[in-house]
Amino acid sequence: MSSPILAVNKVSFHYSPEQVILQDIDLQLHQGEVLGIIGPNGGGKSTLLKILVGLLHQTSGEYQIQGKVHSLRTFPYQLFGYVPQKKELNSIFPLTTLELLQLEKNNSTVTNQIIDTAIQNYNLTSFLNSQINQLSGGQLQRLLIARTLLKNPKILILDEPSTGLDTQGIDQLGSMIKTIRAEKKQAIILVDHNIKQILKYADMVLCLNKQHHWHDKKEKLSKHVLESVYHCEYEHELIHEQLDSSTSSHHHCCDHSPQEVEKLEDES
Repeated sequence: MSSPILAVNKVSFHYSPEQVILQDIDLQLHQGEVLGIIGPNGGGKSTLLKILVGLLHQTSGEYQIQGKVHSLRTFPYQLFGYVPQKKELNSIFPLTTLELLQLEKNNSTVTNQIIDTAIQNYNLTSFLNSQINQLSGGQLQRLLIARTLLKNPKILILDEPSTGLDTQGIDQLGSMIKTIRAEKKQAIILVDHNIKQILKYADMVLCLNKQHHWHDKKEKLSKHVLESVYHCEYEHELIHEQLDSSTSSHHHCCDHSPQEVEKLEDES
């Protein structure tokens, strides 16, 4: 197998010795692979992504990109396309979909032809002239990913892209991920609280809860591993997953009422 495009070895991050965010994380990502990252809220997923894209620097451990160690000064930011959680984005600017895409022409590699191709490939035509603050969750997510891809990054990183999406939006997101992988051969890192989505699209899975719990092919992911990550029963995680899809909330460990369980069993 070729050398990994990303290699993380014993990476840790903390703001103080008493406030450990990540501890001894290992992962590898090869070109063309999809890596899924799962774990509970507060488990360090977003922090790890910010280290990977150069927004934070690890406290200890080694991080190599294409076989080289970089400082923040020499970091190859152009290799990455990072789509953070939508809650971190400001969508109040009075811009249309097309205007937001055209802002990327400030980058010398982005042309009108590249923008037109992205509009067609990712089905943005129907809302090109719509204000971005009026888009549905699915439309906004497609726009943000398409915009990120205009600069043709080697690695696409998506932080909880299915949050707040309905079933149609999730299906459209999945179709987009398949297209990106098939046509661009890019490496993709996908963080999501929806385990079913991760298992559907990822080749490898990293289970993260401040520490590196498990990292291997998705076929080897077991109930025991998931319980060790979430510290509660796997069946409870699946219940939360179904509840989250209708409430846009995130997983947390707690007891479930008999009424909730009975309702979900009836619907399944």
